[in-house]
Amino acid sequence: MYYSYWLEKLKLGKENISQVVLCCGTPKRLELLLKYLSDPYLVCEFLAMKTFTGKFGEIPVTITSTGFGSPDSVFSLELLFKVGGDYTIRVGSAGALSKELNIGDLLIVTGAVRGEGTSNYYAPLEYPAVPDPIITNSLIEAAEKLKIKYKLGFVWTIDAIFKETLDRVNLLNSLGVKYVDMICSSLFITSSIYGKKAGAILAISDNVKTNEIGFNSKEFQEAEEKASLIAFESVKILKKRGVLNGS
Repeated sequence: MYYSYWLEKLKLGKENISQVVLCCGTPKRLELLLKYLSDPYLVCEFLAMKTFTGKFGEIPVTITSTGFGSPDSVFSLELLFKVGGDYTIRVGSAGALSKELNIGDLLIVTGAVRGEGTSNYYAPLEYPAVPDPIITNSLIEAAEKLKIKYKLGFVWTIDAIFKETLDRVNLLNSLGVKYVDMICSSLFITSSIYGKKAGAILAISDNVKTNEIGFNSKEFQEAEEKASLIAFESVKILKKRGVLNGS
């Protein structure tokens, strides 16, 4: 009942949602991604969710903003999974938990620590939050092809920005977790249980250890551009590999 209600309300269907979905949190980043599409049209707009479909070359691609954290994002993406979204790439941002990292670094996510609450409604904590290797490998291959530097690593996905306590950060650092975001683990869990494939590339926007805030910096903005380039190049790679329908 609930799915059919929202799909009808938002006019979402297989006819207007593509097999490939690029998702981002903010409307500003949505505008950045839209530059790569030809003839994009607005599919729906509801709260933080704003969704367009167009073409990247000859490849149909849907782009959507999903909101600030996991609840908003899972609401949007779960609906898209019902009608498309077989391959989803998150183009987002993350904070750094280590002094070794800089504003503008790029992270291709290899796993997520489940610190948010949304994914608990979908799977027990023992269920791992990992991206799909097909998507992850396509992002790595894209970055290598474009000669863009990147890092691989785990991200701690949380709900409460102001509860990134030093003790918790130090513990996660000791376990090799050097990044924090608000969406990845819930994306990986929901995509996995619905039989979808998802991955993520994140630009480093701030550093918890050094108290740097870089959202308006040149370094972060350039990193967002590079992350977008890598995401679209990975779409080309998925097409070339014959992964997408009609390939």
